[in-house]
Amino acid sequence: MQIGLEVKILGSLIDREIRAKVAVDNLDKMTNMHGHIIGFLRYNSDREIFQRDIEKRFMISGASVSEILKLMEKNGLIERKPVERDGRLKKIVLTDKAIVMHDEVKASIDSVEREIDGLITEEERAEFDRIAMKLIEKLKQRKQEEAL
Repeated sequence: MQIGLEVKILGSLIDREIRAKVAVDNLDKMTNMHGHIIGFLRYNSDREIFQRDIEKRFMISGASVSEILKLMEKNGLIERKPVERDGRLKKIVLTDKAIVMHDEVKASIDSVEREIDGLITEEERAEFDRIAMKLIEKLKQRKQEEAL
């Protein structure tokens, strides 16, 4: 089987497990990317995050991020707030609704991660992490080289 397909299948199966454990209203309206962005904002709540930070972190285009953020704003997950030093800049801030959703989803993710870790040995986990990080770094490097 192809690596990309294997990763896609594994990701889908893990996503199903997580969603099955979550008791969050309107979770069906939240895409995986919304969840990743919410997590990024939550873990970086001590600093100002702007659209360009999300583009860089997830390596997606400005147009795509703009559309994602519009939908998240419409669904009451984020707010864009002006920055005092430059009225043109809008920092992205989570709403209380998104924070509650994040905390509940995070608990489910942690539970599924513990279950998955129980299915493989520590050595297998270390090898998986090593290979995954190697592939991620090589593919990121290639994308950055293509951008030059």
